Amino acid sequence: MGCFDKCLRCLSLVPWASLIATVLCWAGTALFCGTSHEAASNTYNLLNSTGLNWTVSSLDVLIDNFKYATYGIAAFMFLLSILLFVDGILSTRVVKSDYEDGCKTSCFGLCV
Repeated sequence: MGCFDKCLRCLSLVPWASLIATVLCWAGTALFCGTSHEAASNTYNLLNSTGLNWTVSSLDVLIDNFKYATYGIAAFMFLLSILLFVDGILSTRVVKSDYEDGCKTSCFGLCV
C-alpha cells in the first residue's frame, strides 16, 4: 500500500481546475488554428474568383504569411498554457503542504 498511498497523495496535489482549463485552452487553440486556416483558404478562393487583377504570387505570399502567423500564435498559446499549468501545480503544492503542516496564515499570508 505504500506505493498506492504515494500515488493518491500525488494525485491529490494536481490542480484539477487548472488541468481542465489547460485542456480547454488547447481545444480553443486547435479551433483557432483550424478556423483560421480554413478562412485563409476560403479568402484565397474568393479573391481569385472575383475577377480582380490580383497577382497570384503576391496573394499566395499574403495567405501563406497569414497561415504562418496563425501557427506562431498557436504555438505561443500552447507554451503559455503549459507555463500557467506548471505554475498552478507549484502553487497548489506549496499551499497544500502548508495546510497539512498546520501552518496558519495571518494577515498578508504570513505563517504564524
